[in-house]
Amino acid sequence: MEVGSPRSPTAQFSVSHFCDPTSASEFVCPSAPRKPAYRREQAAGNFDSVVRCARDMLDSFSDEERRSALRHLPRHTLEGVFLSFCHYQAGSQLGLGFAELLAAAPSLEQQLLDHVQAVCPNITWEAWAAEVQAAVADPCRAQQLAERVMSEGFPSRRLLF
Repeated sequence: MEVGSPRSPTAQFSVSHFCDPTSASEFVCPSAPRKPAYRREQAAGNFDSVVRCARDMLDSFSDEERRSALRHLPRHTLEGVFLSFCHYQAGSQLGLGFAELLAAAPSLEQQLLDHVQAVCPNITWEAWAAEVQAAVADPCRAQQLAERVMSEGFPSRRLLF
């Protein structure tokens, strides 16, 4: 986990006093959240690198592998591709990279939609649209959605998120 990330834990430590080593003071140092502009810039960089890696992989796939690209993409790209897909559906700037992936594998969008339907069989498309909008607005919620959807669908390829 990255220090200073929105999900980083609160640091707790104790300090012994120089004059009296038997007494100690407890300190709690809350993790300071990053500024939204910095998080957006970092997210854009992360999406770019994930999309670039996935695009390179898709370019090396055969036509048959591209038809089932979601099964062949390396596991470290799954979460980022899914988040890029959510931004693409919401029409945000970060979704432009997903359009590049669609140029290489036109069926990738349908594969992801089918995957969401398989993982969340009772979700309506209106509820899904609300989930996507909430995920695009809040990076922590987007991370949780990506973890839930991608790890449930690919248990054998699960990452330690």
